[in-house]
Amino acid sequence: MGAQTPVPPALERRDVGSHEGSALALEAAMFQVDPWEKAADCERALRISLDPVHREILTNIREFWIALANERPHLSDEELAKQAEAIGRLHAKMASKDAIH
Repeated sequence: MGAQTPVPPALERRDVGSHEGSALALEAAMFQVDPWEKAADCERALRISLDPVHREILTNIREFWIALANERPHLSDEELAKQAEAIGRLHAKMASKDAIH
């Protein structure tokens, strides 16, 4: 990443204290998220899932990633990071619930 990217306001507002490097690492990770790859991850998981509820959740999350990928050219880096973080959190939350079952 050549040019330095400003920290999204959502990350600036967090009280990171001694973890300032963590916020920067999170920011860098968000800009490396490829929504198409995340949608493909959902598709691969759909192929092996038999649970209809899990399949519904994966389908919805896949559609969120596809929508983000399609909107990517029209979003600022800040908005892209914000949306990717929100979808990523939902994706992780749903994945952790699946691990419990």
